[in-house]
Amino acid sequence: LERCCNCDYIMVYNGPSTGYPQLGKVCFNDTTHQVFHSSSRYMTVVFRSDYSGVSHGFKAFFTSSLTADQGRVDCSSDNMVIVIQRSYLNSVGLSANDLYVDDHVCRPSISSTEVVFSFPLDTCGTIREMMNGYVSYTNNVRASQSQSGEITRQSQFLLHVGCRMEPDTMVQIFYKAKENINANITGTGRFNASIAFYTSSSFYYQIYDSPYEVNLNQYLYVQVKLNRPDNSLDLFLDTCVASPNPNDFRDRSYDLLRNG
Repeated sequence: LERCCNCDYIMVYNGPSTGYPQLGKVCFNDTTHQVFHSSSRYMTVVFRSDYSGVSHGFKAFFTSSLTADQGRVDCSSDNMVIVIQRSYLNSVGLSANDLYVDDHVCRPSISSTEVVFSFPLDTCGTIREMMNGYVSYTNNVRASQSQSGEITRQSQFLLHVGCRMEPDTMVQIFYKAKENINANITGTGRFNASIAFYTSSSFYYQIYDSPYEVNLNQYLYVQVKLNRPDNSLDLFLDTCVASPNPNDFRDRSYDLLRNG
């Protein structure tokens, strides 16, 4: 695309027309592959080019997803759980015993209604990668009909599955000053993390009182920990805010950390 975001660009919308919410905009300086997910069976892509400059344009790939009543993927800080309804498998002519993931040693549990793969994120052939600031874990469910019960790589069915972990995890803890002013650090996230007060900078004795009463001008020692044993992941504390009101961080708040 031309080196001018107002001249040539691509707009992606979450629905059958441009009247639906915008999912994103792509222009010349987007050098990484971008992924957009619609919330329905429709997505609108608009390519706009002006009169000047001739180039190759753009290329996009799309895939469809199973509906909620056909299958789903549940993601936690530790595990990936893939659930596929047997009624869906029957509709495409497959048996529950035909399914396997990239590491065929990982076998599913099979009930009368569904097939369930459940395994830790770093096993069963799962691939971890960074994409647009997210940590992504991906695998594939395959199927191969076999009369002998042996698994082959000639799959007649391929279902891409993945967990996209939010990059920001925020956790909550309260302290209470003796003049009865409350404050909190709050938020939500997908990676499991914990936050705790300690009596000193050695972080040896944890404080379990909640709320935790302190004197004015007393030092507070806070430790944040990512509850996942993965040495390749680093925890970066980006923002820390205190407020006298646990429900209001706008009218009166104190930035302890901002943008790291």
